[in-house]
Amino acid sequence: MVNELVLRTPRLTIFPFSANQLSLALQDVRLLSEDMALPIVPELVTPPVRRAMTMKLGKMAGAPCANHAWYTYWLIVVQQDGERMGAGMAGFKGAPDEHGSVEIGYGIDPAFRRKGYMTEAVPAMIDWAFQQEACREVTACGVLKTNPASSHVLRKVWMTQSGEDEESYSYRVLREEWRSRQG
Repeated sequence: MVNELVLRTPRLTIFPFSANQLSLALQDVRLLSEDMALPIVPELVTPPVRRAMTMKLGKMAGAPCANHAWYTYWLIVVQQDGERMGAGMAGFKGAPDEHGSVEIGYGIDPAFRRKGYMTEAVPAMIDWAFQQEACREVTACGVLKTNPASSHVLRKVWMTQSGEDEESYSYRVLREEWRSRQG
């Protein structure tokens, strides 16, 4: 089911990794790139991403296949100048909880920042989440104050600040709010 999902925006193709693809990425991004016949930024898997991927694989192993898209990373493929490049990832931190809330996270290689790609990718991910009956709220927590670009993306895609501590902000959007803004 995971491999059948594909989200498209004007400049991006976004799709969830299978458990096998996450395993390949953990071994070596070059193996994943060869397996997918797609160039992928070699630095896609940083040490924090490696830890998260390991946790995601563990959660996927214990979750029904129908829920794997909630647990895996989704590859963000940039289409630029006739070329395609796996340049970033986004994902949810699990299936919606008992209140219908799910947290999103994302990142893109520095060479692809400040070009609006995340402003395309995040709403596509939120749209997908809200098409799932169990999801009523998408949050982004722990957005570091030292990362104003991430906060800018979230505000630009109609998420509202819902909390703050010394180091970070939290954002959220409810399905009803999202749908009313989509027209």
